Amino acid sequence: LKFRKAEKIIIHARGGFSSYIAALVKKRFKNMRLIYDVRADALAEFRYYSKLKNVPESKIEKSLNRGKKIEEYTVTMVDHIFTVSDILTNRYKEKYSVPDQNINTIPCVADEKIFAFDANIRAKIRTELNIRNRFAFVYAGGIGYYHYSDKVFEIVGGILNKFKEIFFIVLTPDVAEAEKYASEYLQENSFFIKSAGRNEVPNYLMAADMGMLIREKHPLNEVAAPTKFAEYVMTGLPVMISEFIGDYSDYVLNKNIGIVLSNDAQPEEYVSKFEDFNNNKSILIREDICKLGKENFSKQKYSQLMNKTYLNL
Repeated sequence: LKFRKAEKIIIHARGGFSSYIAALVKKRFKNMRLIYDVRADALAEFRYYSKLKNVPESKIEKSLNRGKKIEEYTVTMVDHIFTVSDILTNRYKEKYSVPDQNINTIPCVADEKIFAFDANIRAKIRTELNIRNRFAFVYAGGIGYYHYSDKVFEIVGGILNKFKEIFFIVLTPDVAEAEKYASEYLQENSFFIKSAGRNEVPNYLMAADMGMLIREKHPLNEVAAPTKFAEYVMTGLPVMISEFIGDYSDYVLNKNIGIVLSNDAQPEEYVSKFEDFNNNKSILIREDICKLGKENFSKQKYSQLMNKTYLNL
């Protein structure tokens, strides 16, 4: 009843199922406006994981056909679409002929008031860790399959075997799992593992020299926009990233702010690319990377775009 009396109701639905339910509700309310917030290519993911589980092809196709119909209906009913990457935006434009004015890319972002760079904080943390002259990689996030964690430790360990003054800062709630990987791949006194509080994370990112964002190639990551990328770049960190991670792998390459590794990179590749990175005088300095981050991945910037979209519906 309140919906019917309101001048305009805006529903921002995140994900396919919630957006579909909202689309069904919208049929009853002429004053309702609906935004479909697309976080992934759900149908591509479904096919990928179904094949991994050896689901019969006939069952996969049956479920996909049903999913396609639901998605098509949802897209026809919504007033605007947000996606997390340009790759995902372009897929929806191609699949459903969505007009440019009806879709925007809103990546996962970070707060520019929290994630920035302070040279004094960097010096303080590096002194506490006793790594004043060491090159520090950092990984911030969970430990598990989706994060390709064994590969992260393998890569840092491989570089450490060639360049001894390497240190690895690991910020994760999964301390026991991280310690297991560290004991397998890293040398003693070459790492620091901590379940850091949210207010501590930016300080450790400032203390590091390169962020790690290594993922496996599959549909989830091909359209993804991991929040940690925004956090890394906004604190001025160059990034070592796998190819095929949403828009970000090409971004790192085009902006010259890190290293892009091929899928299933072997030691000779990441060691040589790290060496090339250290010898590359055109790599952006810390302050310039911070500026790029603020201009492209700030929560404040995209909140303005979202507010403008709400007002125009």
